[in-house]
Amino acid sequence: MAYTEKDEKRLVELLQKIEDGKEHEYSAPTYKDTPYLKVMQDIVKNHLDTEQPYDKDTLTDSISVLRYLAGSYEKMCRVLYAEEMCKRVLELQSELYNRYSLTEDGCDDDYYRALRLRNYYKKDTCEDLSKLMSEILPENSRIKIEEEVSKNYPSIKRDPIELSEKYLSVIDEVERKMDEAGADKMHTFERIDLKAKLLSEYGVFWRSEIIMNPKVHFD
Repeated sequence: MAYTEKDEKRLVELLQKIEDGKEHEYSAPTYKDTPYLKVMQDIVKNHLDTEQPYDKDTLTDSISVLRYLAGSYEKMCRVLYAEEMCKRVLELQSELYNRYSLTEDGCDDDYYRALRLRNYYKKDTCEDLSKLMSEILPENSRIKIEEEVSKNYPSIKRDPIELSEKYLSVIDEVERKMDEAGADKMHTFERIDLKAKLLSEYGVFWRSEIIMNPKVHFD
């Protein structure tokens, strides 16, 4: 059962709100877009929860929306949410292949992103993700992607507190306060200090990439 016309219209409206708020095509969504992303996520989740087994249209449409959510959350540095969306994309691609013998365009890019996000903070062999893609991607392509991610990630140390619910529950509010303080006009170091200060006011003691990587030069 495909998405209802009402749900499809709502998804398009939400996506348009997010895109209209961007300064340019490649801008990241902001804390202002979090409510829109959450509603999009809920629409997909509710539909998938009520339909079993999934028909072909449900799978392809859900993959498209979840792929957009994954990319948006990644650009916002909400890595945990992006990782969750990526895994769901791979799960639906696996079902699409196993039930309908169909392969979505871009599944190699989806796999690369899923591995990269899983290895953003620490090394992970991602055996669960590899298993999902084992029948979809040619073995040589899959191994090449895995080797590339293993070689390049994590690229620098990042504070894993960014994956915690404590951090994620306040980061939108922190970014709102930074916006009001004109953080976009501040020097990078000044902006990072402000973020750390605001997070500490919520009991979140975050270490910036500068602190985590003392031997790396940051502009």
